[in-house]
This record gives sequence, structure tokens and C-alpha cells, in this order.
Amino acid sequence: MDIEKNVFIIIKEAALMQLILSTLEAFAVRHLEKRTHNKYLETYGLLWGSFTKISGNNTQNFIYTISHITIDTSAKKSKNYVEPNDEALILKKDIITSYWPYYKFLGDFHTHPYKRKKDFDYQDVERERLFEFSKEDFDFVENSAEYWYELNYRVGIVVTIIDMERATKKVEQIKDNLLVFNLGNYRIWIKGYWVSYKKHNKIKARLIDDIYISCPHLTGMHEFTQFGRFRYGRHEEGEIG
Repeated sequence: MDIEKNVFIIIKEAALMQLILSTLEAFAVRHLEKRTHNKYLETYGLLWGSFTKISGNNTQNFIYTISHITIDTSAKKSKNYVEPNDEALILKKDIITSYWPYYKFLGDFHTHPYKRKKDFDYQDVERERLFEFSKEDFDFVENSAEYWYELNYRVGIVVTIIDMERATKKVEQIKDNLLVFNLGNYRIWIKGYWVSYKKHNKIKARLIDDIYISCPHLTGMHEFTQFGRFRYGRHEEGEIG
């Protein structure tokens, strides 16, 4: 009898904050080291946390809990791609597993930034499913299967962001593998993938999105400030009160 496998990816509050802030900074803040002071850039980081397997009744549940995220400051950022530095992963994995052994390397995340235009908005992102891995994203993992297998890479996350004309409140689990929410004028999608490996003559990797992604903090998130709302063509600073 075949054993059913269920994959759960849980993003804890601290990791969610790191995920959101790094995405927003690459998207909304001008990068002074760039000659053109670019915004709307992709960014890249690594996922750290724990793994648990629960078996029973011909079922295996794989639970990946993301507790911490590190941002690769050495990655080459662009509006259409991000190129990570392999040395950053090796360095961080060595340090973290030595001094914080309760954090395991789980995988990585990157972003898909989109600037709103007259003929392109968040509805186009959803209609064209731009919140999913691109062909290049799949190739990045599947074409280097042996490398990622040795590092025990299991989870891939893509965070998609676009600015909107008006601020609205929204938190929704569109599918088991996809979360969407608004932060002021920004709409953000978080989608997860799981990497399955097969060993034949050589190791092959396959990215699977038949998983469940959960972020408990999102269900309790409320908008307390005016952050992100447009006024006179600028982003309005938030105030707590």
C-alpha cells in the first residue's frame, strides 16, 4: 500500500517579519549603491528552522517550521532576477550549525517585484499567476539536484509584491499553498514549494506545490497605522495611536 505524504510549511512570526521587511526594502527603498538608485529589486535569503516527521495510518506528515531568515547581502539584485552567492550559504550554514545547532537549513526564498502601471496591476499578477516559480526558478533547483541534496534543501518560497493605488485590508489563504495579504498599499503573495529527491544513476530533484503553507500570525494581523497609504504621490508615514 502506498504511503500518503503530507507536507506542511509553517512560518513563525519572527520569520514572517524578516520576510516582509526584506521584501519591502528591496521593493520600495532606493538602493544607494546602484548608479540609478533602483527600487523594485528582487532579493534572496535562506530559511532556517526545524523539521519533524510524524508517521501513522499509512501517512507521513513532514512539518517544516521556519523560525529564522537570513538575507544574502552579497546576492546580485536586479528587477528581473537575483543571483545568490554560494559562499554566503556555506559560511552561514557552518556558523549557524556550529553555534545555533537547533536551527537547520531548510531552503531559500526570493521575491518577484512588480511595479503597478496604468495597464498592469495586482489583478494581472493573479490572472497571469506571476506569484508562482518561474521556469528559471525551477531550473535553479532542479538543474543542481546533487548540490542541493547534499545541503538538504527542502523548502522554496517565493514572495511576490506589487504596489496598489489604494490601501485595503486583506488576509486570505487562496489555496493550501498560497497566502495573500495587504500591508497598506502593498499586496503580497507567499507561495511555498517542497523539493522531492529521487536516486537513480544520479540524483534528481522535483519541486512540488501540493503542500500546505501556514502563517498563524497573519490571521491576527491588523493594520494599526497609516503606513503605505498614498498622499500627494508619496507614501505616508505611519503613526501609532
